[in-house]
Amino acid sequence: VDVLIGGKGRDVFQLADVAGSFYANSGRNDYAVIKDLTTQDSIILQGQPSQYTLQAVGSALELSRGDDLIAVLEGRGIDGFRLDDPSRVSFL
Repeated sequence: VDVLIGGKGRDVFQLADVAGSFYANSGRNDYAVIKDLTTQDSIILQGQPSQYTLQAVGSALELSRGDDLIAVLEGRGIDGFRLDDPSRVSFL
């Protein structure tokens, strides 16, 4: 598990490159925890929005692709977070 914490201002959390997700093929054993997601921050993923799901778990959002947990999103920025918002999520 990787814990990612941004700094002041806008942060970009890159969770994939053109070859694929950095957290694929490990089920729930390998994923990122983004501790302080704000409404200014964005995430980079590989593929299409329809390949991912978001599920609220307590005060966090779980971002999954199939059976793989990709990230746990925490912070004020999870309110209204959508995978189809190009200002918040980029797809490679």
